[in-house]
Amino acid sequence: MSVTGGFQEYQKKANVLISHVEQKLSSMNAMLTNENYEGCRVIGDDIQMMLESLLNITDAVNEDELASGQRLQLHRIRCVYCELASHLESSRSRASKEASRHELFSAFDPSAEDQNATTHQLLHSESEGISRSTQAVEHILNQATAGHSSLVSTFNVLERAGGRVRELTANIPLVNNIILSINRKYKRDQIILGSVVAVLLFIIWIFW
Repeated sequence: MSVTGGFQEYQKKANVLISHVEQKLSSMNAMLTNENYEGCRVIGDDIQMMLESLLNITDAVNEDELASGQRLQLHRIRCVYCELASHLESSRSRASKEASRHELFSAFDPSAEDQNATTHQLLHSESEGISRSTQAVEHILNQATAGHSSLVSTFNVLERAGGRVRELTANIPLVNNIILSINRKYKRDQIILGSVVAVLLFIIWIFW
């Protein structure tokens, strides 16, 4: 299989996974609204496995064999992965808090037959919630590391391309004018990309 054909196949699989994850996130939010916390947990685990498959797909691609445009597409897929993972952790955190609050109110229900058993269950649930939150933080840190590596790789690609272009501009004035226009657009894109990264980091900081 050619490099282009191979990448297109990876991209197709990634897009299918992204679509399924988005649908399941929507279902998870609906379950949360209906206070179906067990359903949220189950569908959250399904989404986690899909995201891991998506990450494996991006890791399986050899960036050195891709053209610049394909590398940018790969970078966009990784950014979408980080965004979906952040949404999942946010929904899981909300579901955990709502479930704990629901169990807390149930613990004070006068009709409960065994208050001690209920309190023990609540404490056990809180312990599991703390454990999941710790795992979520570690997962987000791993995502941030993967995102950083992707940004560094993209920067190196653009830097090498920029070196070749600068050699051309020294000899052809017309090309120099075109490159100046491209550089202005590139700086604008850098500002947009930096803003997106800042927003993602802010979201991670909030839900941490």
